[in-house]
Amino acid sequence: ESPVQIYPNPSTNYFKVSHPENHQDHTIQIKLFTIEGELIIQKSINRTSDQISVAELNNGIYVVCIESENLKDTQKLVINH
Repeated sequence: ESPVQIYPNPSTNYFKVSHPENHQDHTIQIKLFTIEGELIIQKSINRTSDQISVAELNNGIYVVCIESENLKDTQKLVINH
């Protein structure tokens, strides 16, 4: 099981990322790709800014890549407005 949680999943307007480093001052890189591999969102988050808006994206399946100094994970995210 992944140490990273993406929720809510399916998402409607936003998703949040919970990760084992969010209690520390580590920056986490979030990249959201279409299922075809097109990068559509790239954002740095920390423990105080972990919400990512997807309200303007089309319904579908996306790939979320989460990366930090000590962590690398990839998960699917369903967007359903």
